Amino acid sequence: MAEMSSSLLPSMSPCYKRNWLLSWGIGMMLVSALADDVPPVFLFGDSTFDVETNDCIPTRAKANFPYNGIDFPNALATGRFSNGYNNADEIVSSDGIFNLMLQLDITNIEEACSGQGTLNAEEPCFVDDSPNLCPNRGEYLFWDLFHPTQYATHKAAVTLFTGGPTFVVPMNLGQLARASA
Repeated sequence: MAEMSSSLLPSMSPCYKRNWLLSWGIGMMLVSALADDVPPVFLFGDSTFDVETNDCIPTRAKANFPYNGIDFPNALATGRFSNGYNNADEIVSSDGIFNLMLQLDITNIEEACSGQGTLNAEEPCFVDDSPNLCPNRGEYLFWDLFHPTQYATHKAAVTLFTGGPTFVVPMNLGQLARASA
């Protein structure tokens, strides 16, 4: 697979680029949370956040094959670039009823849980290529090069729904839902 070139990230490995961009994104979110005049942005419809509907449109970006959905009920390929539930599923299921302690038990933030190549992240998880599937998916941040695991999306959804001002400003999704009711 040819590596994308960028004048901003000239000669970094794909994993290093991913970690650098992730760190940059988190840093930008934290910095923007400090400003009082920054309006909140809610993102729905991206494959790293929302459910996939690519099976309904003519595109090559489809995830309707194993092992996507391996941790979903019946281990069905759901059309999502994930091993199971994603952020939208977790936010909907959170419902504001539970109050979980936010402990991050993810121990591997460098390797992907499925796929092939260096750090299991150079190639997507295709059934025909005998991918390396990790048995302990709850310890990984990434399912593949771009998409988080179900465990990581669950932690993100809990933070978005019940998190305090350290993570969600001006209000979390639970407060927004109660204010809108």
